[in-house]
Amino acid sequence: LITDFDKDDEKRKLFNVLKSLKGLNVIQIKKFRKKRSTNQNAYLFGVVYRYLGEEIGYTTDECHQLMKRRFLSYEKSGEVFVKSTTDLDTMDMEGYIAQIKSFALEQFSVLIPDPNEVNF
Repeated sequence: LITDFDKDDEKRKLFNVLKSLKGLNVIQIKKFRKKRSTNQNAYLFGVVYRYLGEEIGYTTDECHQLMKRRFLSYEKSGEVFVKSTTDLDTMDMEGYIAQIKSFALEQFSVLIPDPNEVNF
């Protein structure tokens, strides 16, 4: 349930839903954040992965797989999983891109331009 707390009618709807609940329930409220944007995705594939790949000898898709494994992997019950970039919100995507750009600069001396410095 997504509720805009700036609108009184939406708060009333939420309150009515809460009043109707019976028994034990878990209610979680978290700040809504938009999924990663198409511009972020275009920049990631058209600039970040392309620049890095050209410098280190990998395709865009190979860079995508390598960077996801490096920065979006996690372990659970002894198994390693890799998140999809489609599951990232705009803030997470911004952080992911920043990690890749720092890694490219520190490890390979590859300076990846910012989105406002290049057409993609």
